[in-house]
Amino acid sequence: MKFKKTSATDTYLNAIKKNLTCSRMTRKKLLSGLRQEIFERNAENDPSSILGSPESVAAELQKSVADSEVRYIKNRNRALFIAGAVIAVAALVVLAIYLIIVIRAQPVRVVEYIHDVKDYSID
Repeated sequence: MKFKKTSATDTYLNAIKKNLTCSRMTRKKLLSGLRQEIFERNAENDPSSILGSPESVAAELQKSVADSEVRYIKNRNRALFIAGAVIAVAALVVLAIYLIIVIRAQPVRVVEYIHDVKDYSID
């Protein structure tokens, strides 16, 4: 069943979406059911007046998500963060090593210019 999207409903559902910790498939099912409930109650213009704040609705929906799924998502997110940090540090190390090698490989030129050297010593 297709529902007409309204900006108030989308904003409300996006606020709830940000507060859910679950898989994409679970989140899609939960939000689809909630969207249907919003349209059945004719609350498209102001869903929070009937259903409550997005945070409280998200907390209620979160209770229906299995603990194992929440644990899996949190562990996956942590692993992705750590992998990203390791890749960033490795890239910086490689860049530093490259710059050190390039700087050392450059020939050193000593150029001196002497213009009108005058002795101003006091004797």
